[in-house]
Amino acid sequence: MKSTNKRNSIRGLLLLVLAFFPLSLSGKQPSEASIQFTVEHPLKTVEGMCRNPVVSGLDYTYDGQFQLKGPFKVTVPYKDMKTGNGNRDSHMMEVLGYPDHTAVVATITEAEPAAEGLRIAGALSINGVNMLFRTLASLKQDQGSIVISGTARIRLSDFHVERPSLLGMSVEDQVNISYRFKLPK
Repeated sequence: MKSTNKRNSIRGLLLLVLAFFPLSLSGKQPSEASIQFTVEHPLKTVEGMCRNPVVSGLDYTYDGQFQLKGPFKVTVPYKDMKTGNGNRDSHMMEVLGYPDHTAVVATITEAEPAAEGLRIAGALSINGVNMLFRTLASLKQDQGSIVISGTARIRLSDFHVERPSLLGMSVEDQVNISYRFKLPK
C-alpha cells in the first residue's frame, strides 16, 4: 500500500511539474502575430504569409519603454508559410531545404529603444544557414497592448537557397519581410 501511495505522489508531482514547466519556457505570448513575405518574379509579385509564428522564451517589461530581458525565438514552420498556391508552396518548402530543415528561425538577442521605436538584432536561420540581422521596428501602444511591427530584407543567395523559376525566369534574390506582433503590456 505504501508503494502505491508513493508512486501516486511521485506521479502527481511529475504531472504538476510538467503542467507548469512549459509555461516557464514559453515566456510571454503575443495576442496576435503575423509575418508576411514578398518575392518579385518578372511576371508576378508573389505574396505569402505565416499567421501563427511560434514565439518562445519572450520575456520583457514595459513601463513606457520596452526592455527585453533576454534572447527569444520566433519560429516560422515551412508548412505554415502560404502563398495561396499549393504547388508553389510545396516547391518553396523544397528550395528551403525541407525535410532536412523545417522552419525559419529568428533568434532575437537585442531590442534596444530608438527614437523610431526599437532596434532589433539577432540571427536568422534558413536552410541550415545562420546570418546576423538588424531591423528597425515601430512600437505603438494599442488598447493595453504594445504593437511591434517592421520590415526586413534578406537575400536568398545568402542562405544558399536556389531561386525558384517560372518559364525560365527566376525570382529576384531579395525577399521583403513584414512582421507584426501584438504583446500584452
